[in-house]
Amino acid sequence: MTVEAAKQSKRELILDAALRIIARDGLRGLTYRSVASEANVPLGLTTYYFKGIESLYIAAYEQFVISSSERLQSINDRGLEHLTDYQESQTGQDKALSDLVKKLSKLTSDYVYSLVTHEREYRLMSMAFIHAAMTIPEINELVRDREKRFNHMAEDWFTRFGSANPSLMADLLVGLVNHTEHRCLLGMNNGKDKAYLKRTMAGFFDMTLRI
Repeated sequence: MTVEAAKQSKRELILDAALRIIARDGLRGLTYRSVASEANVPLGLTTYYFKGIESLYIAAYEQFVISSSERLQSINDRGLEHLTDYQESQTGQDKALSDLVKKLSKLTSDYVYSLVTHEREYRLMSMAFIHAAMTIPEINELVRDREKRFNHMAEDWFTRFGSANPSLMADLLVGLVNHTEHRCLLGMNNGKDKAYLKRTMAGFFDMTLRI
């Protein structure tokens, strides 16, 4: 391993440790000492790679975005595939539209369910960074850019479908995703998150795609 590769590896080790702390304790738990302990590296190594604690916040968020972007891109690609299938369908219009509603509602409900169960730490990190964005301008800009990408993805779906107001439909979908995530994380569905998500997303797409 080259010197540069070794440095990058240690830097990523520190950032991975920082993300685990953020998921567990929020940004308030992120200090040089806590990161060094979590990563099992000397304290001086954390200050060597990150000169200020805010630079560590920002680098951790950038690391988080890289991993979360892969999830989002996968969802986007599959959604566009479903829309292409709908446009090329030779079945009757009502049948094709019903199939599209089922596919998109399953895709989005499975995505949210995965976030709040198997990837709960990911969602907790996301919420911690949103909170930090209210007081740290650099993180605010990065969080806003990520939110815009999510909106653009949703808008692309509704544009591809031919909605009269794809921007509005995208805002509604992103808002619904955030709302349903919060309900699940707060335990407001009496242990029936999967059924709640499936019913809610199916109702949303059935309503918005038939306008």
